[in-house]
Amino acid sequence: MQTDACPLAAEAFFRGDWLYHNFAVDSPELAHLHINYKEVLAQLFAAFRWAPSWANQHVIIYCYNEAAVHIINKGSTAHPLIMHALRQLFWLSAILQF
Repeated sequence: MQTDACPLAAEAFFRGDWLYHNFAVDSPELAHLHINYKEVLAQLFAAFRWAPSWANQHVIIYCYNEAAVHIINKGSTAHPLIMHALRQLFWLSAILQF
């Protein structure tokens, strides 16, 4: 799976399926976030979309943003909104076992 983000939007690609999220339109409350957090959100949006396909699988995410990779691998961040999303990802992974 591949993800990317810019100040305006986030995208992800998995097995021929695309995800596009325009922050200003789809979630204006997230539009002000730093790009590192938007990169993390791109990965989380992808996980929430394709989680059923990932059940009992190993998933490799290609992301060039080192801060985003560190946040995902650590499973923690000081930002409360992103931390809330990471907790949701944890519970989703526990339910689907991906």
